[in-house]
Amino acid sequence: MERVQPPASRHARPPPHAAQRFARSATVTDAAARALGGVHAGLWLRPIGARDEAALQRLFARLTPVEIRRRFLYSVRELPPGAALRLCTPDGVHEQAWVIAGSAAAGAGELHGVGRMFADPVCRSAEFALLVERSHAGRGLGRRLLQQLLAFARANDLNELWSHVAGDNQAMLALARGHDGSLTPVAGDPGVVQVRIPVPAA
Repeated sequence: MERVQPPASRHARPPPHAAQRFARSATVTDAAARALGGVHAGLWLRPIGARDEAALQRLFARLTPVEIRRRFLYSVRELPPGAALRLCTPDGVHEQAWVIAGSAAAGAGELHGVGRMFADPVCRSAEFALLVERSHAGRGLGRRLLQQLLAFARANDLNELWSHVAGDNQAMLALARGHDGSLTPVAGDPGVVQVRIPVPAA
């Protein structure tokens, strides 16, 4: 789901704001909502928006403690004040986020999945995270979100996506393997695996 600052961060910090370094990046506002057909009929893949704040809070409230731990790598009972709005308003420069939603319009319908990335064009990589709620798991929605992130990364000349993943998050690890990802245990952090997924050529 979404990035909440843990007690001891396991994640790289996003690069500092420097407009000249990111001048070539396409932003999340370039992406249009797309209807997902077939078994995903009635769902949309689109950028997250500020009006999704309440829906994001509802999505978080539906998560189990296991889902929360697998996403954040630590336990948290609720989003801190102001966190939902911030997570719904990525800067569109180095932070991008897309959602699986029940409506093409932000603020209408429920959110069922979120994909987010923090790009660093200097290192030509991006930290990423995915979440699909359990009622919609196993339907290929995580793959759709990951493919959207990879498409953005490719358009912005990035070489790879990386993430720290709970070792028991078999769905995420399998998704990474299915995209030629490498899995490496994180030294000093038992139960956590670093996933690195190469960005495929166009």
